[in-house]
Amino acid sequence: MRFHPADPVSLGLFCLLILAMGGLTATAIVFAVSGLFERNPFPLLPIFMLFLLGSAVVFGTSEFGGRVARGYSLSILAGFQSFRLPLALFCTFFVNKSKVTAWIFNGIGALLLMNVIRVVVPSAPLPISWHLENPFQLPFHFPYVLIAPLCVWPACVGHVVLARALMTQK
Repeated sequence: MRFHPADPVSLGLFCLLILAMGGLTATAIVFAVSGLFERNPFPLLPIFMLFLLGSAVVFGTSEFGGRVARGYSLSILAGFQSFRLPLALFCTFFVNKSKVTAWIFNGIGALLLMNVIRVVVPSAPLPISWHLENPFQLPFHFPYVLIAPLCVWPACVGHVVLARALMTQK
């Protein structure tokens, strides 16, 4: 098989992806290790999460996200979610055969991701949260602070890209 180097646009967009994930990861580490998240959970934690989710949607809807959606099979795009949904490995055999199966898989995965966020936000020590005796403390400590930039962000991007592929691929 002959090697085809990436074109300059793809290479540039890939570098932006690495910078975005690196920037989010570095910011999360600095905020956790320095105690900024713990001392000022509101508004820092919600702003960080909104930026994280917003940037995932922007990245997924960008030209790079479009190239990924057009350039890979539905089974590969669904299989990407296997880092969080082992069920994705089973579904990869069926998503290329049925767009309905792919839509169901993507919808359930996105709903599960939103449910995690729905539980985490009210469980954190924020003014908008449930009043728990032991609130959720993971975002305040390294390495747990990395869950959002290294797991939630790519999962969100993956769902957006798979949805784009489902809307554009025949």
